[in-house]
Amino acid sequence: MDDDAWSAKYLIRGLRDFFPHATFHHYDGQERNVMERCHGADAIIMDMALGIHNGVEYCAQLRYADNITPVLGITSFLVDDYRQSFIDAGGQGLLHKEHIEQVAMALRAVVQGQPMDGFPTPAQAFDALIQSEQEPLTPREQQVIDEYRHTGSAEAVAQTLHIAVATVHKHLQNIRRKQPFTKKSTIEFSYNPDPPPRASDQHQ
Repeated sequence: MDDDAWSAKYLIRGLRDFFPHATFHHYDGQERNVMERCHGADAIIMDMALGIHNGVEYCAQLRYADNITPVLGITSFLVDDYRQSFIDAGGQGLLHKEHIEQVAMALRAVVQGQPMDGFPTPAQAFDALIQSEQEPLTPREQQVIDEYRHTGSAEAVAQTLHIAVATVHKHLQNIRRKQPFTKKSTIEFSYNPDPPPRASDQHQ
């Protein structure tokens, strides 16, 4: 997942030398239901800078729903700028994207269940994120976030639940306070001015 098409093409071309039989899919992070498209992958290579979102948010969003798929972060900036936040979000490693050989070696390792030094396994990261939720959501807050995940619109949530838009915003504010990673990853990620048709929620 990289919003720079040239960079993604360069990376995939380089990785094919190490994984000639692998199938690669490129997303720029703006596709509808992009996280759902990533489910079932052997691994995800995720850039840290993805337009209005970033790899930390996307990784946390995935990890809340998936304790299996490894996520390897890449960046063209300083690795240390993202390292700790990417660990906290549930990633399995982070490298500079120009170091193709290192990325390939790390990719092979994380697919085999071996994260980079200092990074958790997907299962460890999932458990840590769930345990980090300091306060459970109320039933009403859970309804609000479930609807918001589908629509990305406070107005649509208000109409569906028959409450005021201001009340929806208040619930979202409380959810952001209670759940540190969901404050961006499950709320901001879901925004789409043209919401997709409602599907079964994989995050229940």
